Amino acid sequence: ISVITNIPITGVINPGVPSGVTGEMVTVGMPSDIFQAFVSGVSGPQLVGINEVGIFDLAAELVDDNINRRAINYFDSDFNNYLPIQGVAGGTRNVGRIYPNNFELTNSSFGPRTNQSMVCAPASSFTYMGEDFYVMIELEAKNLQGITTQNYVDDFAKLKSFAELDMRAIVDADLAPDIDLTARLINTSVPTNFDQNQADKWELGVLSLSGDMNVARLVDGEDAPLTNVKISFNPNDNNVNDSAVDDLNAANDVLLDVFDIDLDDGSPDVDPLVGPWQYAEIGSHEFRYGRLLVENAYGSEFEDLDIGIVIEYYDGTNFVVNDADSCTAIGLTFPAAELDFVADSYEDYGGPDTFEAGDTLIENGVGPTTVTVYQGRTARLADGDSDDDNDTDRPFFTTAPLNEATGRVLVELDLSIISLPFLQYDWRGGPDEVLGDKYDEEPEGANYDDNPRGIIEFGSYRGHDRVINWQEIYIGPGQ
Repeated sequence: ISVITNIPITGVINPGVPSGVTGEMVTVGMPSDIFQAFVSGVSGPQLVGINEVGIFDLAAELVDDNINRRAINYFDSDFNNYLPIQGVAGGTRNVGRIYPNNFELTNSSFGPRTNQSMVCAPASSFTYMGEDFYVMIELEAKNLQGITTQNYVDDFAKLKSFAELDMRAIVDADLAPDIDLTARLINTSVPTNFDQNQADKWELGVLSLSGDMNVARLVDGEDAPLTNVKISFNPNDNNVNDSAVDDLNAANDVLLDVFDIDLDDGSPDVDPLVGPWQYAEIGSHEFRYGRLLVENAYGSEFEDLDIGIVIEYYDGTNFVVNDADSCTAIGLTFPAAELDFVADSYEDYGGPDTFEAGDTLIENGVGPTTVTVYQGRTARLADGDSDDDNDTDRPFFTTAPLNEATGRVLVELDLSIISLPFLQYDWRGGPDEVLGDKYDEEPEGANYDDNPRGIIEFGSYRGHDRVINWQEIYIGPGQ
């Protein structure tokens, strides 16, 4: 008996997979598709499989041997001449859905600091919490022989949503309970739906996805660095019966063939080098809680003033300068809405000319301008010279006031405009005695989305209002 396969791919009865391929019968433990000899009218059972995804029609014929496969008709008078007349036949229709044996992760990549990656050379060793990183995965749906199934597309592809990828952020500790950070794992741009109506979908049994994600910041305070965070996933086709919900039969789920990350159930593994493995790793990375400061500046009313930038991260105890950051770029367009003076914060020190809006200009009002921090600062450290034309890490500057006016004003960097909201912080708590909350920079309260501000002061340095006592020392000629 020869078992053959027939898939009416575009037929009316079995629409199947448009432009799909015909599957082949594969025997288990046998070199061909021939059943064993009949005993008491029964042949088999024989373990057979179909090497493709789909819904199939199966047909069986009685043949003379496995080489010529000529049909035998015992009921024809010319049997001995083997005339091509229909022999004993049988079959069945609509067998399936036949589904893949497993998924295989054929390619993947992880990229830190998506928006800053063009200026990170080499690639950054960390990403800030709340900052996007890049992931790419390529999956193939395989049969038992390890061949990609061409028909795992359209309605036969049941892994077709982001939720079914089961993306995870796991701190995989060796001798302590693992930490599941998945509640903080945010999808920014990885496609959420990849069925047949989407641009990102299964093609000939292959699915390629890419996009950005981030590990969210805490909403109520600082967080120590998260090290050895493994961005992982466990793709699952568990709707093998075309049901809208999980059929609760784990044996027929289609999973990855290789896992290398486990997630403890709350207690350390007996052997940290032995699973049970549940997820496949895309990338392992460190995430830091960061904030950006605009430095105060003061000096003569006859000279331009530098406006410095410092980026810090919380090390678990204190905020420290993030000297591993030589990537963060701050771009200004003009009018410079990104870095601008707070409108009602001008304070005049007296004199013949009033210090007011327009008296000083950031970057002399000319742009665009982009500055990149070096080892967490803008301080002309990268190339060691003061030539602003080629100094990518120089501070910003604001011009000397018109008519040598003296006074002070607040400058604010709007981190949302320059796509750095993950570096905001709770800068303003209680009110300042003189100017309300404009000058107060104490990290109090629970509002962690304040933009950083700095005090720009032209003239004699009068210090901060909270200083109890200060003294200006006059140094005369010859002293």
